[in-house]
Amino acid sequence: MHSHVKTDREELHAMFEETKVEVTPEEFENVYTIQKQMRDEHDRLGKLMDKGELSSEGFLDASESNFSGFMKLVKAILGVERYQQLFGTDQTENIFPVDREAFRAIQGANTTES
Repeated sequence: MHSHVKTDREELHAMFEETKVEVTPEEFENVYTIQKQMRDEHDRLGKLMDKGELSSEGFLDASESNFSGFMKLVKAILGVERYQQLFGTDQTENIFPVDREAFRAIQGANTTES
């Protein structure tokens, strides 16, 4: 039996189903599109950091801003009630906690202060 790796679209569908958040096909496509844009931007930032064009601190700041923007757009699409049902909280800080010290330790020699 072949194991099926879920696509981003399937994972998003599963997230809505598990949380019992009902969305229209248009809302789903809008959330999927901005999720893809957020992931593409995250990948772009990672490549800049890998090339030494962005410090790890700059990467964290830009990633947090990127994620926060995504969450605001999702909230605008779904409204507060469905947004809270989906994520369990209205606080984006609680959804995406970043331990900067642990991140710096992982980055090791790549960490440059700007």
